[in-house]
Amino acid sequence: MRNAIYSELSRLLPTVIATTLSTWNQYNLRPIQVVDRPDSLFITPYADQVEINLDFEVETQQPDGSWEPNWSWNNEHKEEWGKAKVEWKSALVVEKVSTLKRFSRIEVA
Repeated sequence: MRNAIYSELSRLLPTVIATTLSTWNQYNLRPIQVVDRPDSLFITPYADQVEINLDFEVETQQPDGSWEPNWSWNNEHKEEWGKAKVEWKSALVVEKVSTLKRFSRIEVA
């Protein structure tokens, strides 16, 4: 079963992972969202894109230490989106710092 799932994912992932820097500010699936650790089963075909994606994440960290979501609610429910955006920024900090740590991209005191 594991081999069948791996085979199917190997076939599908190239069609859904955004592998170019120019698309990462849009709503899409980034390489580090699939390959979120150095020992990932899918590191080999995406190693170069993962390194570039990690650089991108470091460069796009905001001065307050957060990351902006790469999506919005398109000016609908502005008040609710304002609250949700703060919560999403918090979740993104946890996700990105954890991933950067696993790839030894941040120093741990």
